[in-house]
Amino acid sequence: MDILIRNHLYKSIVSSSSSNIFYVAFFIYSFSSVLQLTNFVNLSYLHLDFIYQVARIVAALLLIFILFLRRYPYDEFFLIVALGVVCLISVIQSGYWDLMISFLFIFSSNGIKISRLSKIAFFEYLFIFIGTAVASKIGFIQDIKNPDAKGQIKESLGFTHPNTLAAVAFALCCSYAIMNMGRMLKKDLIIYAIGFYICWSIAKSRTSALTLIIFVIFMYVCNNSQKILRMHVIKLIAFIFLFLVFFSIICMIFFDPNSLFFKCINDALSGRLEFSHHYYELYGIHPFGFNFDNVDVSYVYLGANYKKLVIDNAFCFLLLQAGWIPSLIFFYLYFMTLLKSSKCKDSYIFLGMMIYAIASYTEGYSLWFSFNYSMIGMYYLYKQNRKFQIGQQDLCTSSSVI
Repeated sequence: MDILIRNHLYKSIVSSSSSNIFYVAFFIYSFSSVLQLTNFVNLSYLHLDFIYQVARIVAALLLIFILFLRRYPYDEFFLIVALGVVCLISVIQSGYWDLMISFLFIFSSNGIKISRLSKIAFFEYLFIFIGTAVASKIGFIQDIKNPDAKGQIKESLGFTHPNTLAAVAFALCCSYAIMNMGRMLKKDLIIYAIGFYICWSIAKSRTSALTLIIFVIFMYVCNNSQKILRMHVIKLIAFIFLFLVFFSIICMIFFDPNSLFFKCINDALSGRLEFSHHYYELYGIHPFGFNFDNVDVSYVYLGANYKKLVIDNAFCFLLLQAGWIPSLIFFYLYFMTLLKSSKCKDSYIFLGMMIYAIASYTEGYSLWFSFNYSMIGMYYLYKQNRKFQIGQQDLCTSSSVI
């Protein structure tokens, strides 16, 4: 009896400590990641690049500590080690950390509540959004203003690009929805309307604005439809994700500026196909990625000189940066999670994964854990599936991540 009590006490202490460490790691990593999207990075005396590098290392070490605290079945342990080795090789080869950190967050997320994560993310984004906008308006940091194809001015409100402003506005709406369990009240529609106005009228980001509309429609369908229809909608999103992965790869490899088909899509997506094809032609896709820090990635498009790596398709970016081996593993796990999540009662747990599955085609940030923290659903579903297979409970009945 004493042994059972001690084991139970140990598990309780470990669970509580691990959760708190996880939330701290998420705050550190996501705050520094989003801050990198602002023009505060141009203030050299703030040393934000160095702070970001340190934040990634600290977050990774905290998550590894969580993994060492917990006890895992042998098959799960070997899965974590195998994925860890694959990601580590990719980091050494490419210098790209974010996929490895995403896997660390996912596998150390046992017992983490999505509602708490969404609150941390929402208020974090809001603080940075307001602070950046105010700083740009008083002239403390630069407010980038670019003309679009029609000559209309796109504002960044202190972010590194107008599209980045739209990305953070969209992330705010997504976190707000998760925080409120996907409900659709009149006051919630006001929040989404403000987000749409920022994306459409200030940032002039058509893709973010249209994705936000799809997001709101999806939530309305999920809240006002029978379970069977909701299941089919979620399954549809899973297969749309799979289609977009393959379609992105095809467009990246076979893009032809003389083809009317490719030209129409490329123009509608502000050159996204041309960018990904350009970097594919120059550097190719490697098994464990490529380090773009060692090469000149500048590219001129419609008279604008882009000096940083610009690949707004998240699938192409991950393949080129992290390599095809870790990327395809990640795409497979993402797809299977979406597919199986259709059977879950609390499908809003996967809400972020669903909407970013579509946004990934046009927004490179969509697979960053700092935005798409709903990816903890991958591990949650894995654990629930194990319990289902050994008959401990039905699939997705636990509320441990709500």
